[in-house]
Amino acid sequence: MTLKSLNKNIGFLILLIFIQPLNAENAIDIWNKDAKEKSQIKKIDNTNDKTIPNSINTSKINNDIKIENEIVKDLKDKEIFGIYDPEKNNFSLSMWTETDAEKIKSSFKRINKIQLSNTATKLFENTILSFAYPPKGMKQSEFVNLKINWMIENEKINLIENSLKQNNNFSNKKKLIQYLVDNNIAKANIKEGCEKINFLDKNIKDSYLDKFKIYCLVFDKKKNEAQLQLDILREENQSDNFFDDKINFLLGVTTKTTKKIREDNLLNFYLSSVTIKNFNYEPKKNTKKVIWEYLNAANLIQLDDAANKEKIKNLETAANKDKFDKQKIFNIYTKITFDLNTLIKAEDNYQTFDNIDARALIYQKYLLSDNEESKIRLL
Repeated sequence: MTLKSLNKNIGFLILLIFIQPLNAENAIDIWNKDAKEKSQIKKIDNTNDKTIPNSINTSKINNDIKIENEIVKDLKDKEIFGIYDPEKNNFSLSMWTETDAEKIKSSFKRINKIQLSNTATKLFENTILSFAYPPKGMKQSEFVNLKINWMIENEKINLIENSLKQNNNFSNKKKLIQYLVDNNIAKANIKEGCEKINFLDKNIKDSYLDKFKIYCLVFDKKKNEAQLQLDILREENQSDNFFDDKINFLLGVTTKTTKKIREDNLLNFYLSSVTIKNFNYEPKKNTKKVIWEYLNAANLIQLDDAANKEKIKNLETAANKDKFDKQKIFNIYTKITFDLNTLIKAEDNYQTFDNIDARALIYQKYLLSDNEESKIRLL
């Protein structure tokens, strides 16, 4: 059995599980190559092991594609979105057209609730991200959104970038670009974020992305161009007073800026942090995860007073929800002071302390332990 056939068979089993409850007829409609062989689209010349050839890479199928020597009237004008050449895994452009749309949507919901193995994830990627027409009863835009949302929810950065490189125009393209931009802002990696904004083209009008593009011009010290783009954005009524104030301050047009911190989106929060002197922000329970990530990356969360148990508790809660770096919690524990006798008798005394001090005491005792058996017991 060839590797291609093995991939096809495994892919079949994976999707047969995920697209339950599918009846036998639908499963055959999608995967029965013998029944469909004569009606398959002519094979695509595979010039790249990983991606679709340039002839298909325009997001529209050429009108002269034929099945059984007849133009496919109901499919020829539909845009398609993907990354992989379907021929690579012995699939076809029409592999989903006999599958009911509701079954596909329910399958995505189930997959998002389970933890796939690396092998199963890769097979799913290859299948769902192969160029193909949408399922029966589903618009292409909805099919694209299912794929987009899955990549975002699973933080598939490489797949997102590849999809932007290989698909010129598709619905909700700006959502993928903003995800890449915010992902880099959250890492305090503005230079790389500005590189991602290059995926934005003149066909996409989005105030958030246009604003970030203007900031990138400021960041790259292209002040004249930034001022021009800001003027255009204002003429189009796509800017706002907060953004105007921040950019004018960064451009040196004004010498003062508002001290207000906006956290409605990551760009506004970032602009607040880089324009307010001695920036100080206390995250709350409802603070967005992406803002927590930026605070971590930019080292903007400081604990000046180790006796501030309420703040430590909030940070512990955030760390437990993967919003705050867990290692920083342990660093905080080292700042809580205990006398020598308390440390020596830590295993006897820790239960007399409140939860935070108890954890700090045991952690410091762990750091002072000189043998593995003791460390394991303390852990």
